[in-house]
Amino acid sequence: MENKVNIAVCYHKPSLIFKSDVLEPMQLGKASAAIDLGLCGDNDGDNISAKNRWYGEHTALYWLWKNSDAQIKGLMHYRRLLDLLSPNEKHRRVFLEDIVDPDNFVKGLGLTTENVLRTMENVDVITQTKEDNFFKGSVYEHFACNHIKEHIDWVVEIIKIDFPQFYPVVKKCLDGNGMYFQNLCIMKAEHFDTMCKFCFAILDKLEKMVDVKRPEIANGWRYTSRYAGFIGERITSFFIEILRSQGKKILEYGRVDIVVKGTDSYSNANYYCVDAYSTKNSESIEFDPVFDKNAVAIMMATNNKYAAYCGVMLQSIIEHANPSRNYDIVIAVSDVSENNKRLLELMSTTNVSVRAINCNKLLQRHAEKLFTREHFTVDMYQRLFIPELFAQYDKVLYLDSDMVALRDIADLFDIDIGNNWWGAARELLIPTLGFVSGTYEQKTLLPYIKETLQMDDVLNYFNSGVMIWNVSQCIKDKIQEGLIRKLAKIKEPFFPDQDIINSLANGKHIHWISNAWNVAWNPPFHWTAGMHTIPYQMAVFLLEDPFILHYCGVVKPWLAASSPNANYFWQYARKTPFYEKLLMEFIEKNNRNGEIRADNSNQIKNYKAKAEKYKLLQGVTFGVITAFTRRKNEYRKKIEALGM
Repeated sequence: MENKVNIAVCYHKPSLIFKSDVLEPMQLGKASAAIDLGLCGDNDGDNISAKNRWYGEHTALYWLWKNSDAQIKGLMHYRRLLDLLSPNEKHRRVFLEDIVDPDNFVKGLGLTTENVLRTMENVDVITQTKEDNFFKGSVYEHFACNHIKEHIDWVVEIIKIDFPQFYPVVKKCLDGNGMYFQNLCIMKAEHFDTMCKFCFAILDKLEKMVDVKRPEIANGWRYTSRYAGFIGERITSFFIEILRSQGKKILEYGRVDIVVKGTDSYSNANYYCVDAYSTKNSESIEFDPVFDKNAVAIMMATNNKYAAYCGVMLQSIIEHANPSRNYDIVIAVSDVSENNKRLLELMSTTNVSVRAINCNKLLQRHAEKLFTREHFTVDMYQRLFIPELFAQYDKVLYLDSDMVALRDIADLFDIDIGNNWWGAARELLIPTLGFVSGTYEQKTLLPYIKETLQMDDVLNYFNSGVMIWNVSQCIKDKIQEGLIRKLAKIKEPFFPDQDIINSLANGKHIHWISNAWNVAWNPPFHWTAGMHTIPYQMAVFLLEDPFILHYCGVVKPWLAASSPNANYFWQYARKTPFYEKLLMEFIEKNNRNGEIRADNSNQIKNYKAKAEKYKLLQGVTFGVITAFTRRKNEYRKKIEALGM
């Protein structure tokens, strides 16, 4: 019975492994894949593995045609299997989470040598139940609407000339409205090999006619980069009908779609899977460097609200960039419109690459742990995952979006931080106000840093808006896992990601960089209670020549244009594609009583109401519930900041 049946189960990413004496898991495109799934690949023997980007699962069909001597050959997918115990049945779903034992699951579908051989005794082809009336139009019109029309027209002409005996059946298929999708099939080897000979003769000619530099293909728009795979899928369906016209016996069975709970579409489901070969999560979005390892690698993070401000920071980086250096900028985004992503990426130059990478899956994976409040959104947690995102890098510079760079940030990136996890600057707010009697920092923030964050020295607390990450060392010391555990323990941090990072470091594993690289813009109008202190004077001195200016705090330059140092923001803003949007927002959100100023009256009124609410709750509970006291103090602090 050995090697009588060979059915490839196609994989291109980690998933549950479906394997039996007839099913052979196969990694597609292995010749150029970024990861090795630990499966046999389509890249040995006579193969076209390197063409997988365009050919899809046809690289597996080609491999079986050229390298397998089995009597029966076939193809399935890691999320689409045939149920050989359900003839002529409709397709059905099975939830991935419900598959406890993949081996028994496969046996329950009749995918064993014994059952396949018995079923194929007097049968030529097994395939899925035909999908009829799936589109309000013909098979030809379906392809023309969803793909590049010229491709199907060229294929029809090739078949007319090279395979005229098959053309009438192909024409009937194209005019009809039923089709066999996904190349799911089990065939006697003679038919399988003939189908492949027919298919690849056509695809070989089509490949010479297609311009793969065409944007729809080169950029993968709507999957059109898989042009050969989509054409080949139709050819498989054509060939099954050709065999039927020749009197061959074809059996149809129900298809099982393996999906994740909560998805509402087979084709668009975000399939997450268990990696059978490692503990690495299958939804990793790790990416490769654009330039060589000497490039300045930068991560930023933004959402739709902050996209324009992120663009301003980008503009300041680009203007100060050294033309002899390369800059690889990755913007981790969530809830960002396609237009804003496009505008950010269009800011790229010859030596500055800007990529917007969607990190929603990564955030959703830890959603239950990501505490948010007020203007602190889940997006700021994205920097916690730098070791995973930038695993292909040795080092990366993290920069907040509410900043402007006033010199070449390559100088910051080049700082040698040794074997430390991070390079960062101490938070000057702590020594400025933390020891001034009666301030929020003295009464609330310092005790919180000591007791909740459990830091030995509050003066080692740093601002996470500018950080040099030693990615290699962080991976070695499992820092990402440590940050996630710390987040689960603290639960409700004041300054979410920043507190988590500080608590884990506890003042250790840090290379302290100059505060000139992270200069707060608000000491003159928010820190005046500590203006007699040396740290305050230092903070104000740094404002005279900041390397990076950080617009931290409640008041922002895009709302308070007349505030000191807001001019730097608008200087770069007017050179971005977001300028008109920023200007309109500024006009809409500010009044015009002679001089445009930030109108904080409604916000102050709201904060006062909340402060009174928590004051009342504090009194009712006799101060036992400390959260009420903390919240009251927070809102009083905000009132003080906005009112100055």
